[in-house]
Amino acid sequence: MSTGSSRASEYGTTIKNGQIHHLEEHLVGDYTNEYLHLNLGLCDLSPVTKRDYVKIAILDKNKHAQLEITMDRFTTSLSVNQQNSCGDWKKAEKYDLREFFTSGEEAVIKIWAASETGSSPTKVFVVDAPEKQIKTGIQCFESSHWLRFERSCNPNVMEVDQIDMSHWVPDDERFAPPTCHGGCAH
Repeated sequence: MSTGSSRASEYGTTIKNGQIHHLEEHLVGDYTNEYLHLNLGLCDLSPVTKRDYVKIAILDKNKHAQLEITMDRFTTSLSVNQQNSCGDWKKAEKYDLREFFTSGEEAVIKIWAASETGSSPTKVFVVDAPEKQIKTGIQCFESSHWLRFERSCNPNVMEVDQIDMSHWVPDDERFAPPTCHGGCAH
C-alpha cells in the first residue's frame, strides 16, 4: 500500500453482528492508497471448548464474498476465502490466528488490493493485522459494495459485538464524492 494521502469516505462506522453494511463509496481496489480499516476491539485468544468465530466479508454487487476472513478461536485459525459468481466457495487459505493478533491487545485489520505482476496482471487482496501481513492469492475482480460482519453466539473471539469500520480512499479530487454547487438542499 502506498503512503500517498487518503481521506475518509466513512470513519468509525459501527457494524453490528449479522449486519450487511452498504459502503458509501465502493471499495474499488484500483488505487494504491485505498483501504478498509476494521477495529474489532480487544482480542481474547484463550482456549475454548466450542466453535468461537468472527467473520468479515467484502461483498460484490450480487452480495457474493469477494473476500471472507474467518477468525476461529476454537481451531486457532484465520482463513481467507472467496465465492465465485455461482456462489460456490474456493478452497480456503488457512493460517495460525496467533500469528496475527496478541491476546489482550486491540485487533485491527486493514484490507486493500495489491498489483500482482505476471503474464496477466491482476490485483489480490492484502490482509494486514498487528503482528502479520499476508498477500492472499484471492483476486479482486470488481468493486465491492457491501461489508458483512457476523460472529458466533459463544463468548467472542473479540470482546465486542460490533466492529468499527473506516474506508479510506485517495485524497484526489478525481475520486471525491460529488458536491452540490449553487444552493441545492441537503
